[in-house]
Amino acid sequence: MRAFVRAAVAAALVLLLSVPAIAADKSFKRADLADAAIKLEAQIKAESGEVTKPIPALRREVDAAFQRGDDRGGVRILGQIVAVAPDRS
Repeated sequence: MRAFVRAAVAAALVLLLSVPAIAADKSFKRADLADAAIKLEAQIKAESGEVTKPIPALRREVDAAFQRGDDRGGVRILGQIVAVAPDRS
């Protein structure tokens, strides 16, 4: 009986440890979406131009632009933030 319990616990442990590895694999990948994301990032960088200000200053400018109701200017500055630090949200 102890051998059965040990085998069951070992099997459950193996299953629990393998779940994150199985979940990490993507079940699908769309190449067209990956290409579109790369093109969009390049377009945003091209439109934003050269950014000389630090990110905290840009964030303050974005807040001020949206408070003034200048949506177009705020989005332009957000593009500069994305161009400087694309992985920071």
